[in-house]
Amino acid sequence: MHRLQFILILILLFADAIPSRAEVISEIDASLILLSGYTKYQIGGDCTVNNNSGSFRFPISELEFPLDSEYLSVKGAIEFANLLRIEGSLNKNLSADTGKMKDSDWGYLYYGCHSELPQTSSDSLDIYSESNAELDATIWDINIGCKIVNKPKFSMLIALGFLQQYFDFTVSDLDQWYPSYFSYFGNTNAGKKYGVYPYHLYQHGRVLEYNVTYNIPYLKFNFGFKPVKKLVVSSDLGLSPFVSAKDYDNHILTDKISKGDCTGMFLKTNIDIKYFFTKYLYAGNRVDYLYIYSEGKQKQTGPGYSVKIEQEISSSQLGLSIYAGLHF
Repeated sequence: MHRLQFILILILLFADAIPSRAEVISEIDASLILLSGYTKYQIGGDCTVNNNSGSFRFPISELEFPLDSEYLSVKGAIEFANLLRIEGSLNKNLSADTGKMKDSDWGYLYYGCHSELPQTSSDSLDIYSESNAELDATIWDINIGCKIVNKPKFSMLIALGFLQQYFDFTVSDLDQWYPSYFSYFGNTNAGKKYGVYPYHLYQHGRVLEYNVTYNIPYLKFNFGFKPVKKLVVSSDLGLSPFVSAKDYDNHILTDKISKGDCTGMFLKTNIDIKYFFTKYLYAGNRVDYLYIYSEGKQKQTGPGYSVKIEQEISSSQLGLSIYAGLHF
């Protein structure tokens, strides 16, 4: 409901800028996007376990989920009187296999066994694993803007928009090992009593389910250049201090559910090169970069315990697009 209200407010804010008998121009295109990047969360810092408070290093744990995939994007735009522009897009990933999810835990032996193992360190990477990640992603974006400069060779537009990214992961086939083992226990089996091993542990099948939703209202600046008649070069800068990031983690093997609620910032920029083959047909390339950072709290529940701990959720995404479309 809040997202719908935001979109309606955008339309009302710019409605008065449309002349009653305005020229209308429309565009629709389809893109193939090669996306590389990650979404990850980290936990640590101040912590409450069953109403008992404590503090850990940050991060004590990090889970990084790969976004590397091919995406199909459909985008539409409508422009009134060469002044007011409304754009919308929808992206879906084409391949589910995105690579390896990486899970890192620091200080496991220090916080759990320091009295027996005084040589351990909170900065020691004690547990590390990689697992196969499958992704179902949906990304949609809408923005409404007004051209404040409109020259034959240069234009500038300011827009308000809303972006939502939803990433849903299924993680399977765990490969876990213990990087600090030999520095603490040498070539012995002494670490087994503390829950660490001198070899890899494997678990086939589904081990974890994770999803994260980024909701981002933003301000966008667009700069357009026309160095020659049929060529348009443009660049966007999108900013927001109002990111909402919510995630859900089901650790199937340990029967633990974690839910995070964070707020933060967003930055996006791109470079777009578009060439008009005819008055109606165009094609182009675009490079996009996006970064999201947020912080807040994570709540964990499991058999006989509950935890509240500091959390950061972030994402870095680099995309290369090729597209073709119609202008009419």
